[in-house]
Amino acid sequence: MTRHVMLVLDESSSIHSCGMTEEIRSSTNDQIQAAKEASEKGEDVRVWVVTFGDRVRFLYEDLPAQDVPEISDQYRPGGMTALNDGMGLAARRVSGAMDAARTERENALKAAQDAKDEELSAKLARELEEGDKALVVVMTDGEENNSQEFRDKRKLAALMKEFQDAGHVLTLQGCDQNYLENFAAEVNLGKGAIGVYNMTKGSNACRSAGTMNVVSNFAAGVNLNSADVYNTGGVVWNATGDPPAEGEQKVDAEGNVQIGLGEAVAGSDASNQE
Repeated sequence: MTRHVMLVLDESSSIHSCGMTEEIRSSTNDQIQAAKEASEKGEDVRVWVVTFGDRVRFLYEDLPAQDVPEISDQYRPGGMTALNDGMGLAARRVSGAMDAARTERENALKAAQDAKDEELSAKLARELEEGDKALVVVMTDGEENNSQEFRDKRKLAALMKEFQDAGHVLTLQGCDQNYLENFAAEVNLGKGAIGVYNMTKGSNACRSAGTMNVVSNFAAGVNLNSADVYNTGGVVWNATGDPPAEGEQKVDAEGNVQIGLGEAVAGSDASNQE
């Protein structure tokens, strides 16, 4: 099974004006490193880095984790916030790549069966049964204001539902809890898919343990679920005292607002390895 880690970054002018450019770069490079570490342990991990500002740009597309360089000056915040298009075009592009890979495996399986290669046939059949998986991590500091392809949120919501129903994972990270919750509800994401951070210069909030755990666990083969990825699926409470109860908010040791989500959704426990 191939695991696709897709990092979708807000590249609007507000990132620059609030001094968050280096924070976002550093966070993204940390997440790339997490994918590389999983790859070094034998996992088949591919990395995508996508940005959205006035338009959507694919900085890195479907690269083996070990071949992905750190991002630097190619991430250049400026312009508006095409959040809908960033999410929609990213999910659609990675879905297309996984569909193409599946077709390639199906053709290879037929060839192996024709050649009576039982070992290869069994391997390919197992890979087809498992299917490839994708994690899309969206980081934004503001609100949608410039999308074209997915201007209608209903179109985005339909794609997000299809994407998650196929077993893929979406997370949305930002600093405005009310906006994130309303936006998530409109596009078929639950509260458990939201990470709320204090996105100010020097806060280091974008490099939280929660974000790193989500990427590390997914890349290492842990089954996650968008419904509670920031509950048991990804976040480890990193502060003195008890974690937040359901509906309660607390700030953890890294300055992140954690929202208690109650019991985990069945099937998404971090011990559920593939």
